[in-house]
Amino acid sequence: MKWYISATLLITLISLIGLGMIVFQFDPDTAPINIRVLFFFSFFLALWGLGTLMALLLSLLLKKGLEGISRRYLHIKAAEFSAFFRRGLLFASGVLGIIFLRWWKGPDSFFPGIAILLLVMIEMWSIQRSRTKTSTDKLS
Repeated sequence: MKWYISATLLITLISLIGLGMIVFQFDPDTAPINIRVLFFFSFFLALWGLGTLMALLLSLLLKKGLEGISRRYLHIKAAEFSAFFRRGLLFASGVLGIIFLRWWKGPDSFFPGIAILLLVMIEMWSIQRSRTKTSTDKLS
């Protein structure tokens, strides 16, 4: 397993442990602002790591079947991992964006759908951009 997969897994586990400690030790109504900031930061890191690892495992599962998740196929290149890392970042940003939009008391029916649609459009644009950049690099 490459170091960046191990680092993502370690940071995700640490943030999940911190998130659990905050949830079970503090009352959300009486918690100070620094605990709330720490909660949302660890929640963001946990979502980012989980989104990255889910995208990676789902991609390996769809490409290579169940044997794709074995240890020998987890040796992917950093350029391939950066796409999964970006998808995890978009997933975490989208979930926290929806939470903050719902907290802001905006129109409940439209904002989450618009946020998800915007994230899908950004991802499609970045995939298309990376494909055209790869194809122009091959031509030169």
